Amino acid sequence: MGMCDFVVKSFHTDIDRLHFDAEIVFKQIEINTTYHLNVRLLVPIAYKGPIYLSLDNVGAKADIDINLTTRDSKRYVYLSKLKINIDFKNYNIKYDVDNSDLTQFNEIIRNFVGNNQEEIIKIFKPIIEAEISRRIILIFNNIVKQFTYEELFPDRT
Repeated sequence: MGMCDFVVKSFHTDIDRLHFDAEIVFKQIEINTTYHLNVRLLVPIAYKGPIYLSLDNVGAKADIDINLTTRDSKRYVYLSKLKINIDFKNYNIKYDVDNSDLTQFNEIIRNFVGNNQEEIIKIFKPIIEAEISRRIILIFNNIVKQFTYEELFPDRT
């Protein structure tokens, strides 16, 4: 959530190559997902629950390629490739461990997450980038599918 609230810092177009470069800042990205934990210490501990992740002021650089397709003798564009590189320094994370038998385990997890932010970012970053790219492609293609290339770029016909 929050991907629609952003500021474009720069945008470069190369219409001949159908390529765009953009630099944007997302004011806040919120992610709700589920974690699955399966650890065997002295006894096996298996748990799953929701995670709520919040990222503020996320910088992003995007390489965007669009392609043309012909349908009913008309040309349409679609976003074929989006490579996004996000930059965030910190995050807020909340997770639910509601089993009172796991309170000590909950404290261990909280300390691990709090003391290892760089390692957690390395784990989350590629997953977040892939999901942001997937969602932007989906949103973009749903918007432009109703417009022809000539309607979107009238000076190119």
